Amino acid sequence: MRTMGKGMMVPPAFYWYTHAGYRERWNNPKWNDPSMPRDFDHYYQEAVKSQSWNTAAEIAATTPPRVLLEVGGNTLRRTRGGKNTLLRNLWPKLKKIVCIDFRMSQTALYADLVLPASQHYEKTGFGMPTPWPFILAMSHAVVAPYGESRDEWDSLAR
Repeated sequence: MRTMGKGMMVPPAFYWYTHAGYRERWNNPKWNDPSMPRDFDHYYQEAVKSQSWNTAAEIAATTPPRVLLEVGGNTLRRTRGGKNTLLRNLWPKLKKIVCIDFRMSQTALYADLVLPASQHYEKTGFGMPTPWPFILAMSHAVVAPYGESRDEWDSLAR
């Protein structure tokens, strides 16, 4: 953990907590697990004081997000309370929202820029990666990408 924040990725929970309005949501006693003896803030502060995550928390607190790059995940639909909470708290802080997807998803509807992504059968890759390697199947592209769509690697490399 000593390299955390020194050019490494900061876990998104720290940004959700600081910039996306999740601090209030995660500390709502009505929505918490009743078996938790303390509120979420207590556990958050404990993690920060432990020295394991203090750099990540400091970076999230001092570096506001500027760009959201969504690649096929549909944050506004798949993040609990996403549309209401993120549009109200995170979206106004962002300078640019880019969505790379083959669907016109909920996140794409609120993005500044939508880049067309290739479908699964238009690229070589793992269609359904899972934590179980014994069922991981690789597939080859069977047709060329339609129109101006590109796979994720080509979109991000240019």
